[in-house]
Amino acid sequence: MKKIERIFEIKEFYSVIEHNFGKGYTFVGESHDFWEMVFVSSGTVEVTCDDAVYILSAGDMLFYPPLCFHNVNSVADSGARVLNVAFGVEGELPENTSCNVFSLSHSESEEFEGIFEILKSFFHSDTCSTYLGQLSSQRFSSLIIELGLDHTAEQKLLSTVSAFEYKRLVSDMRERIYDNISLSELACLNHISVSYINMLFSRYAGIGPKSFYSQLRLNTAKSLLKSGVSVADVSARMNFSSHNYFARYFKKLTGLTPSEYKRASDIATKRIKAEKS
Repeated sequence: MKKIERIFEIKEFYSVIEHNFGKGYTFVGESHDFWEMVFVSSGTVEVTCDDAVYILSAGDMLFYPPLCFHNVNSVADSGARVLNVAFGVEGELPENTSCNVFSLSHSESEEFEGIFEILKSFFHSDTCSTYLGQLSSQRFSSLIIELGLDHTAEQKLLSTVSAFEYKRLVSDMRERIYDNISLSELACLNHISVSYINMLFSRYAGIGPKSFYSQLRLNTAKSLLKSGVSVADVSARMNFSSHNYFARYFKKLTGLTPSEYKRASDIATKRIKAEKS
């Protein structure tokens, strides 16, 4: 007998959506606590994943990890058809899954379109207590495993001056994530204007630089809370003026206080450990 170890398991689907974007459409960027996949069925899109901007065409698939800021911008004259799946995972996906591009062949693309139809049928059904849910999880998990084992992930980065400058600005924001750097300080540091920074983030993030930086700081706070750092220490590290202000800021953006978020994360971690033991 040889026991099978489950490295990861897809526990839930948060969204299963087909988008038909016209040329020039920009999705308002976001980040969240679960995984997300984007697949380009037709057309061409620019996809932002944290500080990197990718150029994806038909057959390309990319996965965003939890807390990764992402955005999609349609650039093809004929628009683009994009399939999107957001899902929750317990365990670890293959190492090359995160923020890398997988180019599927025509037959593989057709196979995924079939899997997507199964996911849609389950997600839009009236009940979760059907075998369709297990089939959806298994088919999608198998796809991820096969990509990790049989495909070489690519970067496919957009190589323009503006994309490089955007990457540099996000890098500077990350380096000063605890300092709460101002937009004017960021502009001075990079020898560019505030209006130019606003243009870059509008183009590649779909939101303003202040909102983007706020999301980066929020995600850093979340990561610290999940890692076991106390609420008071997170507030101090992030240089908030007071513990109460940090709590109000966090709840405004998440709907939970930092203590509630930390408690929920601790419960989830204990459950996973118990299931593995």
